[in-house]
Amino acid sequence: MEDKEIKVKCKRCGRQAKTEDFILDPDFKMMVCPLCIKEKRMREEVYSELAKKRGKGGVEEEELEKKPAGWDKEDEYLQRAYKRVIKDTVKVEKVDE
Repeated sequence: MEDKEIKVKCKRCGRQAKTEDFILDPDFKMMVCPLCIKEKRMREEVYSELAKKRGKGGVEEEELEKKPAGWDKEDEYLQRAYKRVIKDTVKVEKVDE
């Protein structure tokens, strides 16, 4: 018999993944897909970086003043995630020669 891949929808994010890839996470208190786990780890990493900077006084008051009203931890996380994506993108330039 052939092995059939069974895909299941993640209850947290709605994405589909193979059943064997799901992980029981104690924070979410349910089985979640690997992408949810990856996002959780990345979020924790960003929060720990922010805590280190704030502990050292690395985040200046001027930086905080430049942020729009309502700026919070999630916005900071999204900004850092976006910077990572931009850093990892490949720049393509046309060469005439």
